Amino acid sequence: MQAEKGEEKMAGNGSGDNEFRSLKRAFSIMLCFDRNNLKLSLTDISKKISLPKSTASRFLNCLEKDGFLIRNEDNTYTLGHTVYYLGVLAKESFDLRRAAYPVMQRLQAKYNETVSLYIMEADKRICYERIESTHRLRGVPKLESPLWSGACGKAMLAFLPEESFLKVVASIQPLTANTIADRKELKNHLVEIRQNKVAFSFEETEEGISALASPIFDAHNNIIGSLSMAGPSVRFTRELISSAQNCVYNGAKEISLNSGCRQYEGVLH
Repeated sequence: MQAEKGEEKMAGNGSGDNEFRSLKRAFSIMLCFDRNNLKLSLTDISKKISLPKSTASRFLNCLEKDGFLIRNEDNTYTLGHTVYYLGVLAKESFDLRRAAYPVMQRLQAKYNETVSLYIMEADKRICYERIESTHRLRGVPKLESPLWSGACGKAMLAFLPEESFLKVVASIQPLTANTIADRKELKNHLVEIRQNKVAFSFEETEEGISALASPIFDAHNNIIGSLSMAGPSVRFTRELISSAQNCVYNGAKEISLNSGCRQYEGVLH
């Protein structure tokens, strides 16, 4: 009897594993679709997830039946109404502050410097959430500043289209001796930020405060904000920024992925 119970338990585990594997394959099929692959054939999907056509076909039939996929007249597949409905629900329930806060807590706990979440409003950056350092001497950036100044502003400005960039920098002027007030110099500086997705500033907006930041993107890969960490320049040195930049980058990446962004998939930093 005891042996039989053990066999039943093992069989149950095997069944659970099979169900999990089936779910994973179904999700893998739906994740084959993106902006560059809105329509896919059975052959396309079979190759992308390394499944035999016969197996992939069974999954496609099930997903089509439940509205997750639509089979077109040319026998290609597109995402179905069920996915659209779930996407609408996800968008309505998404809260950027809620998605960012756990990441901000981890950063602040690790470095004990002020961590902020910024969003854009016209030509300004607005602080949307903040966790301050517990040091007596701490760097607390302004709640509102020009988009063209400081790490968190530049992290967003770098990903705006040319027309928006020109509107933003129309009012550019020095705020400190370190502000990049020359438009051509700023534009060249933003090229590097676009490549690395990390921005630095050394007393560009306020004297005595330095910072680093990374951009946050939405499901359409549009810039929606930035994650920054700032501190007094005497403590927030270039060495600290160099050692912390990967953590800030990965934090912004995590928030972006939670926002539905897919441009980071397969990217290591």
